[in-house]
Parts: sequence; structure tokens; C-alpha cells
Amino acid sequence: MSPDGTNKILARWRQTGKWWECEPPIEITRYLDHKNIRRESTTTLPILARPTQLKRYQPHENHKEDYSIRPRKRRDETVGVAMGHIKETATLQPKLIADTPYIPLHTLSGYSFGRSVLLANEIPRLAAIAGLPAVALVDRFSLTGAYELAKECAKQGIKPLIGASFELPEGGDIVLIAKTPLGYKNLSRLITDCHLGEPRLHPLATWHRLQTYNQDLVCLTGAVSAHSTASSSAAITHLQTPSFKN
Repeated sequence: MSPDGTNKILARWRQTGKWWECEPPIEITRYLDHKNIRRESTTTLPILARPTQLKRYQPHENHKEDYSIRPRKRRDETVGVAMGHIKETATLQPKLIADTPYIPLHTLSGYSFGRSVLLANEIPRLAAIAGLPAVALVDRFSLTGAYELAKECAKQGIKPLIGASFELPEGGDIVLIAKTPLGYKNLSRLITDCHLGEPRLHPLATWHRLQTYNQDLVCLTGAVSAHSTASSSAAITHLQTPSFKN
């Protein structure tokens, strides 16, 4: 039913927004009203983080610069801070509210072309600033950023969750996250099969492929493009069959 309890809900999903800037998440409901017209309603949810004052130097990131220049600038600025040439200033940074545990499970990096501009090794830094215990990277049909994420997570002291998002034959996406090294191996093989078994640049996760490479994988049906209840229902139906075991 719709928020007023009178109409049929077509889909419901949540968007976290810029949590690193203390932006509250929202819940979007798509439904049919009494005239059978499709509408959407938006509800603001409790904020996940609050600003806290931290005394630390924040290096300036110019994403328009060539990537090869940025690490050198970061190094030079770090040396400047250590030698006292650059002063540390008190800045406001988000910190996770203790009574609302949260782990982002649908984070995309720049390796999901056209869907994100974040570098894979920047995601753990943002998560650490926000006080998150873990973060998942689920690029579309790709594990390219997995190593960068895991390496930076080790430095930041948070847990990396490695996964990927897949487009389904019925439309919409699902997310698969590896539980064990075997799950990571199956995830890698699944991605390879999805690319090699379809026309170039148009990978697809068929149900046969999902049932072949399914061991030690956790499935999430609330991916970014999974707004269709039909595709979510189809995913749940197939993934609950005995041949697909987590």
C-alpha cells in the first residue's frame, strides 16, 4: 500500500545520499493512486552521521587533475604537514552515530563507468572518517577495484566486503558479495562468464550462470536499478531453489 494506506505500492527503495557530508537518507515509494496514476513519495529518514570537530589536515583533491599527479601532491602535502610548513586546522567531519550501525552495501567506484566518480582507494578513507566498521564495493560486472579497496581498508582498519552487481534477464540488478575466498573465486568466474558469454560490452547474469557459480555468495536484491518488483520477485524465486545455495 502507499504511504496513506490506500493504493498499491509498485516499489520502495532507499538512497543514502552524501552520508560523508551528514546528508540524511531518504526512502522513495513508487505507487499507483486511486486513479491508477503512478506517483512517488519521498520520506526523510534519521540521519546516519553527525558532524564532529577533528584537528587534522585535509589535503585538497582536484579530480580534474591527471591521476598521476595527485599521489605526488598528496605526498608533498603530507611532508609539508610533518615539517610544519602546512598547519593543521580544525575541520568538521562526519562521525557515525553509535546507536545507528550502518554499513554501505551498494558502493560503486569509478570502475562502474558512468555510475560513480569515486576512486576505489578513496572509499575506505571516507568510510573511516565516518566511523563505519566496514564497506562493500559492488562495481557492475567488475572486481577491478577489489585490490585497491582491500589494501586501503587494511590501512584504515575497517573490513572490506568484495562483491559485484549484475543485470538480470528480466531487468533490474542484484548484488552478490563474497563470504569466503571460495566465494570470491566463484564471483570472479561468474563475472568472466557473463562477459565472455554475451556480446562485447553487454554482459548479462543468466540464471544458469548464477546457479553454476553460487557457492559462498550472499545475494542482495535491492540494487540501484532493482526498482521493479517483478525482477526482485524473480530473483528471490530463483535464488531460493535448492540449486542455489549460499
